[in-house]
Amino acid sequence: MRRSFFLKIVEDIEMANQYFQQKQDTSGRLGFLALQKGTAAMQMWWGLY
Repeated sequence: MRRSFFLKIVEDIEMANQYFQQKQDTSGRLGFLALQKGTAAMQMWWGLY
């Protein structure tokens, strides 16, 4: 898959679903990036885990 296509998918998912947006936890630390969450979700979808 081309990188530009993958990044477009992650960007669209991030806009459509709040889970994929980076947030702070109660201690103020930032959570995982949308790119990390999107990569993990696609790997699970394709059965790579």
